[in-house]
Amino acid sequence: MTLGDDGITGTTVNRPAFQRTMQMILCGEVNSLIVTELSRLSRNQSFANNLIEVTLPSFKVRLFSLSEGYDNATNTPADENLAMFFNLFNEYFPRMTSQKINTVIQMKAEVGTRIASIPPYGYQKDPEDKYKFPTAYFLFKQGISLSFP
Repeated sequence: MTLGDDGITGTTVNRPAFQRTMQMILCGEVNSLIVTELSRLSRNQSFANNLIEVTLPSFKVRLFSLSEGYDNATNTPADENLAMFFNLFNEYFPRMTSQKINTVIQMKAEVGTRIASIPPYGYQKDPEDKYKFPTAYFLFKQGISLSFP
């Protein structure tokens, strides 16, 4: 059986196919679980580590991860430690990516650089720089008054 949560982030375990998989494991209907990569289990480090170290072994479920070459039946202790690092990085990367994107958006907004394809209501694109919107403060400093009907 193949279950997939395409388009749903691994940062949440509230994914229909993941919940179905977990229910099948808890009911003893699964003896092997194959994932494309460990991050598809969960991007929460403590949850993923608990799943790999406690839950799956207690239900005698063999776990394979294709991209990391992980197999809990044949791994060495070093491989298990490496999986814990994978889980750490799987949680770290989305968090850092989100922070970086938010920082870039904030910096662009502070200097008036366009962050959306359509200018906000009441603004126009700067004819000199298609990536900038003149802010009300900038227009005020240039002596341009804004009047609305």
